Amino acid sequence: MPALPTEKNKESFTSIISKSVYMLVEGKDEEAFFNKFFYKNQRLEPLNLNDNIQIESIQGINNLDASIGALITRTGFEKIEILLIIRDADNSHNSSFDSVRHILHKNGLPSPNNMNDFSESGGSVTTGVYILPGKPEDITGNMLEDLCLSIPDNPLIMPYIDNYLSLITGDPNVVDPKNIHKSKLLVFLASHKDVPNTLGLGTQKNYFDLNHANLDLLVEFFAKVKTLLEDGD
Repeated sequence: MPALPTEKNKESFTSIISKSVYMLVEGKDEEAFFNKFFYKNQRLEPLNLNDNIQIESIQGINNLDASIGALITRTGFEKIEILLIIRDADNSHNSSFDSVRHILHKNGLPSPNNMNDFSESGGSVTTGVYILPGKPEDITGNMLEDLCLSIPDNPLIMPYIDNYLSLITGDPNVVDPKNIHKSKLLVFLASHKDVPNTLGLGTQKNYFDLNHANLDLLVEFFAKVKTLLEDGD
C-alpha cells in the first residue's frame, strides 16, 4: 500500500502544482544544478524546460516513499503528465533503481523497465527515473558530485586536487574524510577566487561545464521529456 504521508512530507511541498512535469530530487544542490542546467546547456536551452518542469526537493532520498505518497494525494496531482525521479546511485546503480521502482509500484504508479528511461505510455502518468551520475562505464562514482567533478570549468586543477587528497588519505596521522566525493568537490570549489560552499552555488557561478560530453546521456533523457510532452498534445 502507498506510504502514508506525514505532516513533515506534506509541509515539504510548499508550492502549488503548476506544471505538467514534476521532478523530485534529493536536495537543494540538485535543485540548483538542474535549474541552471536546463537553460545553460546549448541543446536543452531551446526546449524551455524550465517552463515545463517543476522541481521539488524531498530533503533526502530516505523521504522518497513518503514524499510520493504525499504527492499523489495533493490537490492538482491530476495535472502531472510526467513524474521524474532523479537520485544518486549511492552503493549500487541497480539497487538504487530497483528501490525507486519498488516505491513507484507501492504507490500505484508505473515505472520504467530500465534506468535512465521512462515507463511505457498509456497510463495517466508517465514516470522517468535517472540514476546519477549516469552510466557507470562512462563516469566513475555514485553521485551528482562525481558527475560535476568530471566536468570542471578548469580541468588543469584536478591533478593537484587528486594529489592533495591522496596525501591526506595516505597519512595514518590524518583522519580520512567521511565522504571523499563531497570532500573532493569542496576542495575543487575552494580552488576558485570566489569560493562557494555548496555544489548548488558552484553551479550558479558557472564552475562546471554544463555543455560537456559527460552530460550527453542526461541531455538525451530530458530531451525525451520534451518529446513525450509534444506527443501527448
